[in-house]
Amino acid sequence: MFCHRDPRLARDIARKPFETYFRALGEAAGDWVTGPASKDYRDYDKAIAKMKGFTVESQVESGGAWIGTPAEIRDIIARVSETIGPFEHASLQVNFADLDFTEAMNSLRLFAAEVMPAFA
Repeated sequence: MFCHRDPRLARDIARKPFETYFRALGEAAGDWVTGPASKDYRDYDKAIAKMKGFTVESQVESGGAWIGTPAEIRDIIARVSETIGPFEHASLQVNFADLDFTEAMNSLRLFAAEVMPAFA
């Protein structure tokens, strides 16, 4: 999740940390793809391959990343709710990879002030 008043800056600021995070996750999960198969971790190769194709834009579109203005994020959450049904909890990465701490805090404050009240 990254919330910013400017839609272009929201994506520009979040892009590198987003890509760094998913690249590291893919590398960390590499043993799950090349190691011994397990009935408990079926199709990880497909999941990791799919994850390697993630972009900020594709994840915003799918609802997997809540990146944008407060209004855009409210719309994303509404779309996700329509697709999967209501939910009470969301686990959000708010300071992922090498995202600047001040940017993360500003994002979190804006999210709390202008997104969360819409779903109270």
